Amino acid sequence: MERGTRTPGAFAGALILALLLGGLFPALLASGAGGTPAALAVCVLVLVGARLGWLIGIGERRLMEFSFWTFTYVFLGLAALVQFQTATFSTSTPWFDTAYNDDAMWAVLIGSSAAMLGIRLAARGPTADAPARTPLVDERRIHHLAALGLLLNLYYLIRVGPGTVLLTREELWAAQVARWPGNGLTAFVVAVFTLPLLVVFIGLLGVNRQRTDRGEPPRYALLAVVGCVLLFSVNPISSPRYYSGTVILSMAAALGAYATPWRVRASASAFLAGLTLLFPLADAFRRQGGVETRFAPLQALTSGDFDAVIQISNSVDIIARNGIEWGWQLLGVPLFWVPRDRWSEKPAATGSYIAEQMGYPFTNISSPLIAEFLINGGWPLLIVGMFGFGWWVRRRDDRMVQIGLLGGKPSGMDWILPFYLIILLRGSLLSAALQFSVLWAASWFIRGRRSAGSEGAAVPGRTGAHGGSILTHQTSG
Repeated sequence: MERGTRTPGAFAGALILALLLGGLFPALLASGAGGTPAALAVCVLVLVGARLGWLIGIGERRLMEFSFWTFTYVFLGLAALVQFQTATFSTSTPWFDTAYNDDAMWAVLIGSSAAMLGIRLAARGPTADAPARTPLVDERRIHHLAALGLLLNLYYLIRVGPGTVLLTREELWAAQVARWPGNGLTAFVVAVFTLPLLVVFIGLLGVNRQRTDRGEPPRYALLAVVGCVLLFSVNPISSPRYYSGTVILSMAAALGAYATPWRVRASASAFLAGLTLLFPLADAFRRQGGVETRFAPLQALTSGDFDAVIQISNSVDIIARNGIEWGWQLLGVPLFWVPRDRWSEKPAATGSYIAEQMGYPFTNISSPLIAEFLINGGWPLLIVGMFGFGWWVRRRDDRMVQIGLLGGKPSGMDWILPFYLIILLRGSLLSAALQFSVLWAASWFIRGRRSAGSEGAAVPGRTGAHGGSILTHQTSG
């Protein structure tokens, strides 16, 4: 929504939501227990909740910011406050040094503030030119990728057994590891045999849009087949919730869940409620032996899903004992594809590194982005890294808002990245690199040439090198 077109009702609604999420809700939850960490968690809720409520109320399509602040609000603010006040912590952190909880919450507050500063300063600069229409989808390539993706997915389903995909997560994982031994190989197979279909689904929506622009009727048969196969293979019963959630939310967004300001408000609010309520409830299907039907929202915030702040605390503990890694853990992210038998000293995922250093009997734990920055560069990297992250988030969102103002449609990664961002924020980055690379490669493969008129689209406000107006738009908020 462009500056000057926001209605008084939108401003009033944004103000009310900002006061609710950043004022009333933290005040109702704060009990005075939990000491300094709980007090800092309230500060995080006030800071982040005010911004999140304002964004939802205004109704601009800033999906990257929605995801970032929603994750921070729920996992690093709300869950932290409940855990510190009740002294009930995640089972994924069987022991930790409570002396570092203060530092952990200071890291969250400082990191969030640095990101918010990056967002605000990025909004002050000139917005990068965005095409009036997004790059076309190459129809020939997307049909090739659809055929390949469906064949690979069929092979995957035959190997693990179609019925296994509807069982618990533990049973599906056991079937996957039995066919493709090794965690790394299993993760690679699952990503390559499923995720390209998400790009194909969104790409086929783009193909239909292009056909409509040419006056040709859209085609829905292949789109329906790809959508059904994808939802079956990556269903929320047997697939990790972050994985299936990225697929479902990206599909919904591409289908129009954020097409209008009112849809933005409804979808963003549902996303916030879903992470708080539905996300822990979906864990009922993880294990064999029955489905857990009892559910208490506040109690769920102390489960293993919400261990982010304690892992940040552990990272501060590890730095105090072992020192800073000075980028060693980050080195493994761009080099994730190098086999460990070729690089014996290849760094483990930071979550696994934290678990090993803490002596935990398991290594499948999270490593939030804040913990990644702390372990790799201490407090300076935390501040600089979160500032740069906020800047990048704002620029990505500005591009999407501009395209919407000009009647264009975002590309596949524009719809996928905001929801995949939750995986990146939760960490570990090394674990998330493979899936991201598959999505990016598939999106790059189907890109076609830019549509006619995308270069130098005439919009008042800026003059191009040839004397014509080119796109420029600065949003606020």
